[in-house]
Amino acid sequence: MPRIVRATPELAGALTAIALAGKRHWRYPERWIEAWTPQLTVSEAYVAAHPTFAMIAGGSGGSGGSGSARSAEIAGSGGSDAGGGPVGFYALVPGDGGRVQLDHLWLLPDWIGRGLGRILFEHALACAAGLGADTVWLEAEPNAEPFYRHMGARRAGRRVTEIEGTARVLPLLEIDLSDRRCAASFDRRSAVSGKRRSAVSVKRRSAVSGKRRSAAGGAPPAAV
Repeated sequence: MPRIVRATPELAGALTAIALAGKRHWRYPERWIEAWTPQLTVSEAYVAAHPTFAMIAGGSGGSGGSGSARSAEIAGSGGSDAGGGPVGFYALVPGDGGRVQLDHLWLLPDWIGRGLGRILFEHALACAAGLGADTVWLEAEPNAEPFYRHMGARRAGRRVTEIEGTARVLPLLEIDLSDRRCAASFDRRSAVSGKRRSAVSVKRRSAVSGKRRSAAGGAPPAAV
């Protein structure tokens, strides 16, 4: 299973390759990819200055398709340890007023659909909460909006851009971390309450069982 580690500046080239591969996954014209390359480039200075986390492969990925060789090449680069190279990453940009931007979140195409995007996203939210954020916002890739909405993000606005005469509507999404913390707290209380109820139930069953054995002439079990 891949693991998530703090990215180091020397991984910048591999992270850029992942971002470009992730963008190409949506089958945009290559000239558009070239136009977007400056925005998708992750520099060593950027990694050093922003909370950036890489998902490191724990084994071989891919389904053997035409992109698998390229994905394996990217995943094997970047100077990581013997556990493998990065297959995804995210980066945060802390802002004012308790707001943190999710500036990047990308996976190599061959690793999409395995639940790893959810793991990366949840890790990003936990990291943002650790930075004191109340809200995480992002300007999403339009094709990825359903994923973020499924993960609890809401549409807060949009930004309209144009490339080669084609208008593109970029959704601006927000995640309220205070709501998620309340839900997590409720889940923890429910789990604790459930354990307590289970313990009480076991004690009751033991008491009943002891009484039955005593009535039958047997001795109740010794206390431990």
